[in-house]
Amino acid sequence: MKQVCSIFFHRHAVLLALTLCGSISAVAADTGTGDIDALRQQVLELQSRVAALEARLGDVAVVVAADPVPGGWRKAVNWSLLESGMEASRVVEILGEPDSRKRVSKFEFWTYGDSKMSLYMGRLKKWEIPSGIEGE
Repeated sequence: MKQVCSIFFHRHAVLLALTLCGSISAVAADTGTGDIDALRQQVLELQSRVAALEARLGDVAVVVAADPVPGGWRKAVNWSLLESGMEASRVVEILGEPDSRKRVSKFEFWTYGDSKMSLYMGRLKKWEIPSGIEGE
């Protein structure tokens, strides 16, 4: 009986697989060249837009700051250097000493101007950029 059930199941599985393959082929044939042509047109339009933007940029150099600039926390570029998980000592290197520090167990809460920053076990977790900083 087990062998008969196995053969029956196997035959139905093969029929199901063939039916699905036929359905997929029919769907693929229905989508045809219309969708492909539309996608080609979109790619051409995007390539044209990229070329126009690159031409507008010309020889403009994009500066990415890797080191903090003088001015500490009052400079927007320095805030962009912060990363979640960064060590507290690196935060101080970038922004300078905070205006205030408060420790609660394994947490520290720092302020720079009207901003708030939280650290957990000496690593930066959250921060707010203060209002009115230079370079915004």
